[in-house]
Amino acid sequence: MDSQYKESEVCIIHHETSKEGDEIFGLKDYESWKTLLDAAKVRNYAPITDVAKDLREEEVPRIHYHRKCRSLFTMKRELKTLKRKATENITDEAGENSLPKKPTHTNTELSYSQLEENNTALCLQKLATASNQRVVLPASIKPHVFTNLAWDNIDRLEETLTGKGTSHRVNGIVVQANFYGPHLSRTDFPHIEKQKQRSVTIEDQGLEVYVAGARVGPQPLPTREHYIQETKEAALLARKKTMVWALARQTDPENQTIPSWTGFNISTRDQEPISQDIVGYLPTINSPATELNTVFEILKQLELMRKELHLETIVVVMDQALYAKAAEITWKHREWFPNILLWAAVAH
Repeated sequence: MDSQYKESEVCIIHHETSKEGDEIFGLKDYESWKTLLDAAKVRNYAPITDVAKDLREEEVPRIHYHRKCRSLFTMKRELKTLKRKATENITDEAGENSLPKKPTHTNTELSYSQLEENNTALCLQKLATASNQRVVLPASIKPHVFTNLAWDNIDRLEETLTGKGTSHRVNGIVVQANFYGPHLSRTDFPHIEKQKQRSVTIEDQGLEVYVAGARVGPQPLPTREHYIQETKEAALLARKKTMVWALARQTDPENQTIPSWTGFNISTRDQEPISQDIVGYLPTINSPATELNTVFEILKQLELMRKELHLETIVVVMDQALYAKAAEITWKHREWFPNILLWAAVAH
C-alpha cells in the first residue's frame, strides 16, 4: 500500500467530482474513523481497509479526505443498497435452498416446530372456548372490575394490481385497572390434548346483516342538580391548578424544573396512586369498519362482554367514523344496548 495515504495530506477517497484545490480534513476521533472504515468494508475499498491492518486497537490513523468525498463515500442510503445487492448475489450463487426459511431454534432452545405446535394448541383452546361463548376475553381480564374498551380499524393495504382485495378489519383492546387481592375466577379454559398439529383451518363466518331503516335522533338527557354542582367544583379546582402551574413555570424559565401541564397534573393528583393498567387484545373482526354490519357486531360483542364480566355498564372508545355509526344504531335500538356508554375520542 502507498504510504502517502497515511502521512501526507492527500485525499484517500478523492471522488471524481472533487477539485484538487478543495480543503483537506483529517479524522476527528475513533468514531469518525470507524464510520469511514465500515463504509470501506461495504465498498471493498482497499486503500482504507489496508490502513486498518497496521493499526493497534482504537488507534486513529493519520489519513485525510475532502469533506464532499467523505460525505458521498459514507452515504447511508447507498451503503444500504450495496449491502442488499451483495446479499442477493450470495443467495443467487449458493442456490435458493441454501438459506434457511425458518429459524431452527429460539433463544430458549425450543425447536421451531415445537413452537408452532404450542401456538396451534393455544389457538385451538381459544376456539374451543369460543364454541361455548360468543366472545373470548383475554385470561388477564377479570370480572367485576370497571372496564374500558377501544375499537378502531386496522386496515392492511396490500399492493394489488387493481387496488382491490386489500384487508379491511376492525380490532379492539380491553383495559382494566391493575389491583391486588383475591381475583374471582372466570370460566375455565378447556383442556387440549397434546398433538402434533401445527396449523388451523377456520371457516370465515359472515356477520349478521343490520337493516338500518329510518334514522332516529338522540333523546334529551336529564341533568341532576348535584351533577351540575360537582362539575362546577371540578372546573374551579382545574382552573386553580392551571394558575399555580403557570406561575410556577415563570419562576426560573431558563433552568426549568416544573414539568409540562400533563406531568404537573399527574404529579399533583391527590390520593390517586399511578399504576400500570392491564391491556388485552380482542379477536379481530374481519370486516370493514365503514359498514353498519361491522359496528352492529361490535355492539353485540360489547354487550356479551359486559355480561361475561358481570358489569352494570361498560365504556367503549371509538374514533369519529365508528362512533357515528354506533350512535346511529344505539339511538334507534335503545332497548338493545342501554348499558353501553359510547365515547367519541382519538383512538390512535
